[in-house]
Amino acid sequence: MHRETGKMPTKKSGAIEDLLTAMTGRDRRESIQSNICTWCGSSATQFKSKLSEKEYTISGMCQECQDRAFSEKGSDDDNW
Repeated sequence: MHRETGKMPTKKSGAIEDLLTAMTGRDRRESIQSNICTWCGSSATQFKSKLSEKEYTISGMCQECQDRAFSEKGSDDDNW
């Protein structure tokens, strides 16, 4: 697993940022800069690959949330 800190969130429109904050209850940009998962609130410092690290700067999802979101089961996972 790769460990990185101090990520810079990708740019999104204000409307998208507001929508994501309303959906998750967390500010995506602040969460990413603080290494916190926007979706579950857990630490987000370890990733399986550079691609997963890049996804974190886009979605704010930690590795576990990415695994759940992008698995074949997707959002049907009862633990989401």
